[in-house]
Amino acid sequence: MRLTDARFGRDLLRYRLALAMLHFHARSRTIERWTGLSIYRIRTLREYVSDAPELAVMPLRGVSPHKPAMLLRSAQVRSEAALLAGFLHLYKVVPPGEHIENAAEVIPSLTRGIRLVRAYRQFTSLLPATLISLEYALLLLVELARGMEISLSICARCGVTVLADRLAVGPPRCAHCQHEIQAGLSRAIVLRAEEVKAPSDSPSGEGEGKGTQGRLF
Repeated sequence: MRLTDARFGRDLLRYRLALAMLHFHARSRTIERWTGLSIYRIRTLREYVSDAPELAVMPLRGVSPHKPAMLLRSAQVRSEAALLAGFLHLYKVVPPGEHIENAAEVIPSLTRGIRLVRAYRQFTSLLPATLISLEYALLLLVELARGMEISLSICARCGVTVLADRLAVGPPRCAHCQHEIQAGLSRAIVLRAEEVKAPSDSPSGEGEGKGTQGRLF
């Protein structure tokens, strides 16, 4: 293969990835970082495909999501993020081996971006109304690669895969098990309080003869 053919094929992959990320409404800076295309080319491509129904929305502006706590803000998001993390591992988007401290700068690449889009497309085919956008999927990928605040783990109660908060106290649990534990927490506290307030049994009967009536049984 000639050098020009290889370069032409690589440019086609760049535009292919850019179109896929435009389809999922990624920001222009995000597309630039993952494809290597200039902002001018991305804006031109966005204007060129602006008549497509699936792209007939205003592009997202501002800073991309960067706080890992957003992926743990609710039971639904946490469950969906765990499923998406499984797809990221299945499609080999998450780099193997040790954790990468500067993952946000190292991870973005053309080949990894194509695998990422495939994993996210498979994920959205199962959950079309998911709350996790492609930008949040990128945040999840970076945090999984860093391994400092978020990681994949196993529910300590039922054994399913969960998205674990590494800074939280206690064993990781899925949303269902966590809900069951919290639902019975108040009753457990009441029972414990009743046990503490109840008089202790005294086998020797000390203190029962002075001004108080002793127990019959």
